Amino acid sequence: MQILPNGTAWIPNLVQTITDGITKGGQSVTVDQKLIDGPNPNNRGKIFIPLILAFQVSFGFMFCLYIALQIIWKDDVHPSFLLVSVLFRSQKDTGSHKE
Repeated sequence: MQILPNGTAWIPNLVQTITDGITKGGQSVTVDQKLIDGPNPNNRGKIFIPLILAFQVSFGFMFCLYIALQIIWKDDVHPSFLLVSVLFRSQKDTGSHKE
């Protein structure tokens, strides 16, 4: 049996303390329903859902743009607005356009 520094055995002392608390009857503790139910787990992190969705959409858009630019410059295919500016510049340099 373990003895506490003050000379009492701790298991019989613990049992005596518990039985005294039960038999004397203490004041009851008031507990409301909110304390019993606890916090609502569905409310946790709801604010981050739109932020995460916006990040995923923007990341997806940037990734698609990156892939499209790789395809465009790899195949040496230029968009029509670039072709028009290149043709206009070449006509201006050669003097073949009509004024």
